[in-house]
Order: sequence, then structure tokens, then C-alpha cells
Amino acid sequence: MKHELCPKVEATLQLISKKWVGLIIYSLQEGPLKFSEIEKFIPGLSSRLLTERLKDLETQNLIVKHVYVTDSIKISYELTRKGFDLANSFKQLEEWAQKWN
Repeated sequence: MKHELCPKVEATLQLISKKWVGLIIYSLQEGPLKFSEIEKFIPGLSSRLLTERLKDLETQNLIVKHVYVTDSIKISYELTRKGFDLANSFKQLEEWAQKWN
């Protein structure tokens, strides 16, 4: 092989290859969602694993968690600018999938 794997590309591919991460990011492309809405969007994703993945994405500054205190506590998740940039690359993947799958 004539070129080496870029560490930044490797880190990105490792992150998005974690189970459910891509779908979580994909689910947030249209705007903020509550935890339960993400769960409904991705059948088969456990609450425990969703919590873990959301924390990973927050740590990577791909999503932001909003906590609203009214008569009850409401929490939503939203893509950051960094997250939207990554989600845009998923649109190309979606086009590829529509063409080839």
C-alpha cells in the first residue's frame, strides 16, 4: 500500500462504526429529539446502550444535551455544528445505498 491510514480518519471510522452511532446521528438530522423519540426511531436499541452512545457523542462534541425544567424535567438531544457536518456525509451514503442496495 502506497499511503498510510490517517489517524484522524481512523478515529472517525472507529467512532461511527460503533453499533447504533450512525443511526443516532441520522435520527437527529431533522432537529432535536427526546430520548424516547430516538428509541422509537431505532427499534432494537436498548435504553442502556442508547444512554452510553449519547454520552460518547456528547464527549465527541457531536451532540448537545438540553435539559428543560418546567413542571417536569424534559431532555432533548441535538446535533452540534460538528455533528451536522458529519451527518451531511451520511446523505452521500444514503444516496449510495439508494443506488446500489
